[in-house]
Amino acid sequence: MAADTLSSAASILYEMRADLEAIYPRDIVLLAEWSGYNSITGETGDGKSRLTPLNNRDAFSGSQVRIPVDFAQLQGGGWVAETGTINQPIADIITQATITLKRVVVPASITLDLEEDSMSNSAVAYLGRKMDKAKDALAMLVDEAMNGSGDALLGTVTDSATSLTVTLAAGADFDKLLPGTVVDVRTRSNGNDPGQGLRRRIASIAESANTVTFDTAQQAADGGTGSIVHAATEGLYVAGSYGNYLAGGLVAATAQSGNFQGVNRTTYPAFRSTDGRSGVTTTTPISDPMLDTGVISSQRAGTFKFDFGYGDPAAINAYKNSKLSLVNYNTPTGVLKSGFKGIEYNGAGQPIPLVPSRKAPVGSLYLLDKSAATLYGRRKGPDFDDKTGSVFMRFARSLPTEFWLVDRLEWGWHNPAGVTYFANLALS
Repeated sequence: MAADTLSSAASILYEMRADLEAIYPRDIVLLAEWSGYNSITGETGDGKSRLTPLNNRDAFSGSQVRIPVDFAQLQGGGWVAETGTINQPIADIITQATITLKRVVVPASITLDLEEDSMSNSAVAYLGRKMDKAKDALAMLVDEAMNGSGDALLGTVTDSATSLTVTLAAGADFDKLLPGTVVDVRTRSNGNDPGQGLRRRIASIAESANTVTFDTAQQAADGGTGSIVHAATEGLYVAGSYGNYLAGGLVAATAQSGNFQGVNRTTYPAFRSTDGRSGVTTTTPISDPMLDTGVISSQRAGTFKFDFGYGDPAAINAYKNSKLSLVNYNTPTGVLKSGFKGIEYNGAGQPIPLVPSRKAPVGSLYLLDKSAATLYGRRKGPDFDDKTGSVFMRFARSLPTEFWLVDRLEWGWHNPAGVTYFANLALS
């Protein structure tokens, strides 16, 4: 019997490219909705979809994308008497936002030299499993970034020591710091390694103490080993991502000050999202009156529809559980085109499904208008890097091979006011 070869195995990956592109976003609500994923057809591009140079070349200039921003409807009109004078026209307040596509890569190492013929079929099955894991890992990295603040920060260190255990600031999101996760411990101001902080695997967490304990072993040749030097100047970051992260995450888009996508929010205050709680910071559960007030605030900012709500599952559960005790109340559930479901809030003249995601910022809820932002990418989805002429690559004289699953994208916001956010929400 003939053994599988590297070239024949590579052809499997080439054949699966289209399927990979289609199913890539299906398990991540933000990625699915902004990719136009349809759970019934199993395809992307239904309605809202990723914008690439193939369908809008004029918007792209190399890795940069220009986004025209028009802040208000045309002003200057008015009622005129029979012999009156028409108002002078008033110029639109138009500026330009600029984003830069970011590259995200999941490398996978495999050995295909299976000399025993009886292992051939197992090799093909394992290759498919490895590719599926790479797809899931890439989608999860994008999901974390779409929920982030643009800096890849996962937690802020508060203690100083040389040890395997670090203490994080109160409110750390341990849904992003699960045991087995590999992160970098870096200095927040410059991204430097404080000492054995790179590519460290989390061995255990203690939420009650806000601590993370790392495995002592080295995880990769470019990572650290043993005790980690750390102080209150450090943070935990997505591995290898400091300074190269997706800039258009929800936390970044809903910030109320500073520059965002090259637009100064002080100069252009309309380029801000709407605080649904109008500055109130006390910890409170979601309620219909709270959502009603937030919707009214968003309407004042010019947003009159929302496609869905999105947030911390524990915060949404608190809202759902508050209704279960009501007599004759049947919990209404809305379903998005991508297949995700959530309890409905009936406000703004429409039912709005509130979809939970454990990657959403802790104690948060966002009401989202999909027309407020566009997902831009070099291609419609991820692909295998084959710049060397093959999907599989070897380095130096090493026998194991690698393949790299690559995506290049950015979330660009035309109108951050299309997001109404609620923070400091009580959890169930």
